Amino acid sequence: LVATLVFLAMGGHHVLLLGIAQSVDVAPPGRALAVLATEGILESGASLFGAGLRIASPVVGTLLVSQLALGLVARAAPRLQVFALSFATAAIVGAITLRASMPTAIEALVQEVRGLDAALTAVLSAS
Repeated sequence: LVATLVFLAMGGHHVLLLGIAQSVDVAPPGRALAVLATEGILESGASLFGAGLRIASPVVGTLLVSQLALGLVARAAPRLQVFALSFATAAIVGAITLRASMPTAIEALVQEVRGLDAALTAVLSAS
């Protein structure tokens, strides 16, 4: 939900609509595959994957450490129901980490939205 609000606030919807209009001009229906640049598609996909990793890595890393700690607790106190405890712990730790990393995630989203025009041009550049 926050990503959608940031996308709209940064004018991403205007860039997206402009990109769609330009794509129809550059690659009319029926000739689209001849115009797409393979390198541009690969670079855009790699950029998208990297942005996803940058946004998700704080939460994933913190949850990994949390689960490792709960594994140690399970070894130290075998009678403790760690499985039931892990759900609440993961939710609380994930929410706290998500809240703490939100400014960085928003900045990464803003950078991705600003680069949409260049990425679309790279994908649609005639080879």
